Amino acid sequence: MPKVVIKQEYVAVSTRLIDEVFPTTNAVFIKVYLHILMLSATGSEIVFSVIADRLQLLESDVLQAVRYWQNMGVIQVLDDGVADTSAAPPPSVSEADEKSDEHPMYDIGEISKHIEDNEKLSEMMQLSQEVLGRTLSSAEMKSLYWFYDKLEFSPEVILMLLEYCVSIGKKSMTYIERVASGWHKRGLDSIEAVESFLNENETKKKYMNNLKQLFGIRERSLTGIEEEYLEKWHDTLDMSEEMIALAYEYCILRINKISFPYMDKIISNWHEKGISTIPEAEKENEEFKQNHAGSSDFEILEKDQDADELERITWGKLDQ
Repeated sequence: MPKVVIKQEYVAVSTRLIDEVFPTTNAVFIKVYLHILMLSATGSEIVFSVIADRLQLLESDVLQAVRYWQNMGVIQVLDDGVADTSAAPPPSVSEADEKSDEHPMYDIGEISKHIEDNEKLSEMMQLSQEVLGRTLSSAEMKSLYWFYDKLEFSPEVILMLLEYCVSIGKKSMTYIERVASGWHKRGLDSIEAVESFLNENETKKKYMNNLKQLFGIRERSLTGIEEEYLEKWHDTLDMSEEMIALAYEYCILRINKISFPYMDKIISNWHEKGISTIPEAEKENEEFKQNHAGSSDFEILEKDQDADELERITWGKLDQ
């Protein structure tokens, strides 16, 4: 069949994407996304190696960017290429659900009467304006009342929700609604539950930031796959920062470069063996060296699957 292509001189970019995601996203990732968006809009073939040449990047950089946007839910990688969804991504799954509940049809007059008759609700609306730093619109009042009426959040929990979103630089009510929906489905509907969640979230955030500093990642955000590794080590394997630092040290000593797949192999091996302390890991490392005393570093890597092969496996699915 003949291929019909509709060419246009511009592309549409979601305002939510620009306002909520671009400010904290690696500039290279943004450049790759816009180029893919342009190719999609003009009906051009999307080939990662060609994009890399055109943007003067490594192909691995393009693959990292694609994986990042794929994880964010902005683009899809299909068997025959990349399909742009043109959708702004939702907040992190740990903060919100992928889809908000539907709003009931509220009448602003009825809401105003409920507010007047409920002192706590009235006070919450006033404090919400202070937290957000703006006068509430009718739509925003409906959203806050929805949190109270449909999601059954107390005024105190609603204020904690607003303060949390503002603390991470998110004042958009659309974003706040999605976080509220996520909290509701996670059962975060009491002061105690929210405080526990926020404390855990803060601990995890410090963990991620400390490891970023350790790895020398300072001028950019973590890529999607890097975040996946750190979340796995924190959430699934329950490895301390000290253990990750030791795995990083061994990685550099053995292959002379940072490799998340290689570190993951070390850390996963520790987890399988029940190793969770520095002395235990150092003892295991000494045994490893003794068992390979007659082998060169290259031969050890050949037997234990070298880092480049691990990298190829990690990225291979994207380039199919």
